[in-house]
Amino acid sequence: MRKGYKETAVGWIPEEWEVLTVSEFAEILDSNRVPLSSETRANMKGIYPYCGANGVVDYIDSYRFEGLHILIAEDGGNFFDYKTRPITYIMDGKFWVNNHAHVLRAKNGKHLFLHYSLQHKDITSYIIGSTRTKLNKSILEQIPIAIPTSQEQSKIASILSTVDDKIDSISNRIEVTRKLKQGLMQRLLTQGIGHTKFKDSPLGRIPEGWEVEMLCQVTEYVDYRGKTPPKSEEGIFLITAKNIRNGTIDYDISKEYIPKHLYNVIMSRGIPRLGDVLITTEAPLGYVAQIDREDIALAQRIIKYRGKQNILVNSYLAYALQSSYFTSDLEKNSTGSTVKGIKGSRLHRMMLAIPPYYEQSKISSILLTVDEMMKSQMIKQKEYELLKKGLMQQLLTGRIRVVVN
Repeated sequence: MRKGYKETAVGWIPEEWEVLTVSEFAEILDSNRVPLSSETRANMKGIYPYCGANGVVDYIDSYRFEGLHILIAEDGGNFFDYKTRPITYIMDGKFWVNNHAHVLRAKNGKHLFLHYSLQHKDITSYIIGSTRTKLNKSILEQIPIAIPTSQEQSKIASILSTVDDKIDSISNRIEVTRKLKQGLMQRLLTQGIGHTKFKDSPLGRIPEGWEVEMLCQVTEYVDYRGKTPPKSEEGIFLITAKNIRNGTIDYDISKEYIPKHLYNVIMSRGIPRLGDVLITTEAPLGYVAQIDREDIALAQRIIKYRGKQNILVNSYLAYALQSSYFTSDLEKNSTGSTVKGIKGSRLHRMMLAIPPYYEQSKISSILLTVDEMMKSQMIKQKEYELLKKGLMQQLLTGRIRVVVN
């Protein structure tokens, strides 16, 4: 037994701390919630947030809550992703809440402490339902939380909110950089660099020295079809459609492997190389990334493109596949009502604006500089998110005690 600590329903905590249920520590103000249909909201457009399970879903011309409140989903929440996604969020000011989120306020005014106590808490044992997960009010009321002294509550909330402010600041810079990239792509991929003479084309106005070609004319490609390869606990990393975010490959979002001895068989139609361009054909549709490591295999719903030598620069191809004109045409060429998808045969015939080879390199270099800036910001954001995670684990359990005046 650790000296100065006691064992409780929420684990070992300092002796002077207590354990209270949510209903003992907070008011639950669900009686003031009112759901509105999308048709009703269409006639109520305004400035006040209309909140649902995991955030703001609309803006309307009226409100039912005012001030700082903590919201947690009643159904459809991030309950089983609590380690990586918050299960609570903060609303301040004037807003409306539908019946998919519970509304809480701490009885002692320590609303931020309440938020951080629940934000990444494992409450999966309290959740009911399989297809649509649900947290009933009566069950929410009984969830226990560790409660430090009043001064410690304030100090813990202050520390964690300071880190949150830093994360928000970085997020804002990422968004500014993303908008800068979008603007540059819109201009560079249709107007190029320093051109004064333009011509009409199937894709709109483009510089006179540019051409319009079908994908299949300027690339070598592999459409990965067939049976899903058998999975294993280790081996060659299998990139699925889930791993591809627009512009990058996220190796953490889904981790699947295939046995090494099957690699050559599965990849027999085209071993992936560094720089090859990937595009998803379904769920999600049209997400693009370049291969940045060699020890990988590719799953279904992904097509791999490689620019023909001295004709198409791979990095330019990756940006062109994310251009507004291409994504617009991709949507028009896709099929399906619930899940949009596109057949490889149709995708291969879609068109790109192709500048001279040297200009492709220049355009790619400019956009790559912005991407590197954004990548650096995202790394810094992840560092602060890891810092916050570590602080929450230590501070909210009392393993590290804050100094109070």
